[in-house]
Amino acid sequence: PGIQNIAENGARSGAMASSIASTLARNQNTDKPLLAMLALIGNDVCNGHPTFDHMTTPEQFEANTMKTLALLDTKLPYNSTVVLIGLVDGRILFDTMHDQIHPIGVPYQNVYHYMNCLEINPCWGWLNEDESVRNKTSEHAFALNDVYANIQKTQKFEHFNLAYYSFADMINAAIAKWKAAGHAVKDLIEPVDGFHPSQEGMYLLAGELWDRLSRD
Repeated sequence: PGIQNIAENGARSGAMASSIASTLARNQNTDKPLLAMLALIGNDVCNGHPTFDHMTTPEQFEANTMKTLALLDTKLPYNSTVVLIGLVDGRILFDTMHDQIHPIGVPYQNVYHYMNCLEINPCWGWLNEDESVRNKTSEHAFALNDVYANIQKTQKFEHFNLAYYSFADMINAAIAKWKAAGHAVKDLIEPVDGFHPSQEGMYLLAGELWDRLSRD
């Protein structure tokens, strides 16, 4: 196959290591080199539990990532490239959307609070009225990004090169371009869930990633 998408919505590094990565279909001996994106974005810190205890620890994240990469080394053709895309700094969500009006007619912060009351919030840590919770969640995400960066600097693999890009840097660059064109940052966030990038946001993020791949 020329392109294969094995993404699973909400999957964490543990699921990637234990099951998802193994579904990659490649002939290591006859296929051409592959450009593989490993982008979990926020899943290792995001969940509906009102506690930090359900977030993936840096130690678990490192073990899971190394297991995934070791598996890919048995599947990818020689001279492939694996791109690690870091976790987002999700504080941008509440900072941008909290006082905007959700399509149901109330401010987004009310929607986030209601989901937290029901414990159905997709990301308690960032979609939260408590600034200290949002900050601590970002600190945890940064710690996981440090794991990615360290792996990229220190580990070598037989069949692929390893790159790492900061998702936060790509978002900041996309926002700067969007604002310079006279647009509102809120339009880069999907209006119904107030959590994922909009189509415009995905378009700009894809451009930022492509620019980095072309440059490097």
